[in-house]
Amino acid sequence: MIECNDRSALTIKSLKPGDAVEVRFNPFSTAGVQGFVISCGPDRLRVKVHATVGALEVSDAVPCLNWDVVIPWTSITLVRHLKDKAVGCACREDLP
Repeated sequence: MIECNDRSALTIKSLKPGDAVEVRFNPFSTAGVQGFVISCGPDRLRVKVHATVGALEVSDAVPCLNWDVVIPWTSITLVRHLKDKAVGCACREDLP
């Protein structure tokens, strides 16, 4: 199940904990992850991963990955806020 994300891409100035995002990796930008921001610093982004996308895509048999990952900004091609976010998944626990 999904719900609408309450943050609009037009009004976003920074990443906040709990934001639903998609992160694409250097150098190809065809691989990435979707999940929720845990924290955002000047050197890295910490994300609770719900699913992989693109070249990294994991089988649909896994409904939620629930990975806690730290990604250096030098490895990121883009970060975008997602229109919808997962509901009732383990990756949402302890997030705002």
